This record gives sequence, structure tokens and C-alpha cells, in this order.
Amino acid sequence: MHMDKELIIEFGYSNSPNYPLAVKAASECHTYSEMGEGRLKRHRLVWEKSVADKILSVYQLVHKWKGFKVLYNGVPFHTFYNLIHSWFYCYEERKQTTDSMSYCFVHQDFYDGPILNPFGCKKIEIGFGSHAEWLRFGNLQADGSWIFDKQRMSHYVKHYWEKVKFCPAASLNWIDHFFDIFPDSVNPKKDRDWHYQKKLAHGAGIELKIILEEEESKPDEFLNEIIGVGPKDRESANYILKEIFRHIFLKYECVIPNVFKLIP
Repeated sequence: MHMDKELIIEFGYSNSPNYPLAVKAASECHTYSEMGEGRLKRHRLVWEKSVADKILSVYQLVHKWKGFKVLYNGVPFHTFYNLIHSWFYCYEERKQTTDSMSYCFVHQDFYDGPILNPFGCKKIEIGFGSHAEWLRFGNLQADGSWIFDKQRMSHYVKHYWEKVKFCPAASLNWIDHFFDIFPDSVNPKKDRDWHYQKKLAHGAGIELKIILEEEESKPDEFLNEIIGVGPKDRESANYILKEIFRHIFLKYECVIPNVFKLIP
């Protein structure tokens, strides 16, 4: 790993009674190193997901000390919390569950029930709904099929993944696997689990409206422009994602979350 891509925490000597505990905990990580001698000694930990829990425990001991420092992208970063706040408490809650994988992959909606998270993370907050923006990346063909721009879709998701990239449970590989298996195109005229996203003329402005295939013959309140596709409803979304997940598990031999018992 290159220095400009590392997240590093450092701390020095402290009169705190927790100093020996912090040094002992830090030294148990394989990413630990020391610089200097005596009271000038600096203790350094390079962030890796495999030792994230230990590093977080050291952080809890040392983050208020005067000699505590964080380096991110090669420069001092004043608030380590800003790098972890988007996922830390979610991750702590995950550790308390009996099925940690399903915790990340399933969102329990109060009204709609369990919904699969396509990218295995609650905090990325990119769903697989009927109006999902990333399902508009592509082009409509003359036969009614929609060809996805999967490169652009992947880039879009990875942009949001940046805020959770230090979470030990977040997997960039999963996103790559997902788009490898995700269909290159769909045709809502033939596949009833999909429908079109269209624009609706509404007064002086334009609103987005999701329409079912059978609605296409209704009066011309709709503009001709189809701007994307989406799953027809929650059941269709879960069915499509479960099929994608199955193929990922088979092809890449991933650890299989217990999602199939949670999602009807």
C-alpha cells in the first residue's frame, strides 16, 4: 500500500495509566511500528480491515492525548472521527447481531418489510427501487430494450462507497462481482419484473413518473422520453437481486449471507 493511500494513527508517550495498555494493544497488530526512543517514541498503526477492531480499541484509549495524530492521504488529518462516523455505530451494531452478513444485506423497511441492499451496505444508501437513478445510466434500443452503461453505474456506486471504505464489513470486491453478474440489458416489454422510468409533463415543469408497461396506452400526459428502467415493485426487486446474488455465490464462491430465509 502506498503512503498516499494509507490511513495512519500515531500516538506518543503519555502519563496516562492507559499508556501501557495502548502500547500493548497496538503492538499486537501486524501493522504496528515504532519510531524514536524513550519519551520521544512514536507508535504508529496503519489501518487495515483485518485489524480494524484492534485499531479502534486503541483509538478509544489514545484519541484525547496531546500526541495523538492521524495521517490520511499523506497529510495530517485533524479528526479521525470524520473518517469513521458514517459507519462506526452501524458496524458496532452489526457486531451484536447473530447474523452479521444479513445485517448488511437486508434493510428492514417499516412499511414494506425486508428489502435487499444490492451492494451489501446500509450506509451506501443506494437502493434497487423503481426510480433508482443509477438504473437510468444506459440507452434505449428500438426494440424496447435498455442497454445498461455498467461502467458508469459502477463508478457511481463506488463514489458513494468512498464514505464507508474503511468499514471492516464493506467490500469493494462485492461491487465488482455485482456488476459482472448484473444483466447487460433488460426489456420491460418482455420481462414483467421490469418497467420503464419516464418523464411526466406536469404544469410548467417536468416530474419523474414510473409507469408500468400496461400504462403506455394511456393519454399523452407522458413525454416520449424513456429515461431508464427499474424493478416493477418490491417483490420484483428482491427476486432480481436474489438471482444476481445466487450467481455471484456460485461464480465467486463468496460467503453466502442468510438472505434467502429473510426475503420471501
